[in-house]
Amino acid sequence: TECRVAGQHDWILALSLALTGPYLKSQTIEKVGRGAHVMIVLDRSASMNEPFVKKGDAQARLPKMQVARDVLKTLVEQDRDDLMGMVTFSTSPILAAPLGTDRAFVQAALDATEAGGMGFTAVARGLGMALDYFADQPVTGARAIVLVSDGGAHLDGKTQDMLRAMAMRQQASLYWIYLRSENGVSLKQSLGEDENIDAYPEYALHEYFQTLNVPYHMYEAENPQAVMAAVNDISKLKNKPTRYQE
Repeated sequence: TECRVAGQHDWILALSLALTGPYLKSQTIEKVGRGAHVMIVLDRSASMNEPFVKKGDAQARLPKMQVARDVLKTLVEQDRDDLMGMVTFSTSPILAAPLGTDRAFVQAALDATEAGGMGFTAVARGLGMALDYFADQPVTGARAIVLVSDGGAHLDGKTQDMLRAMAMRQQASLYWIYLRSENGVSLKQSLGEDENIDAYPEYALHEYFQTLNVPYHMYEAENPQAVMAAVNDISKLKNKPTRYQE
């Protein structure tokens, strides 16, 4: 009988505690890892639906958008402490995934590019939106903009000054994976004295990027293998310790 009464008391005590609703409040933990804060800026213009070359093996004839999407997924899947986000652009920029630790969000944004591209290459607006996502955040790791595009643009003086100031203020390095089309100009070669740079928007953009006063590197890719090599190189960059809240 005494055991039964004691058991009832324990049951009543447990029920009373349950009714009071005890719980732990949400808590934030600071974590430290090795990585970078990376904003992918992906070109969604109509030309990205075209292959690298018109002739060649089947892989080389894949649409540049498909190649870029598949390779960028390997970058996102890597087990690192990077904060990642993505902006896409054509005529206008779109925030596809905010800068954060949610890799599934970025993967879903990449999957959405299967719809294909359209419009023009408004690269300045895409870069500006990406740089904005570094604003008002502490510099706790290396910052990188990874631009993946097959085209260039002539930027007016006001736009050039604005982007230059933003890049310097946000301390963001720029890496351009230039998906060269069959008829696209090679950025590895200098233009001749009789050639007008206005006829080569890709070259004009490359020249401008070299005036940003931040680390800049261009990867010229003419096939899927070159795109993968560029992404692998970017992923191996040595970065400062990354601090973030979870």
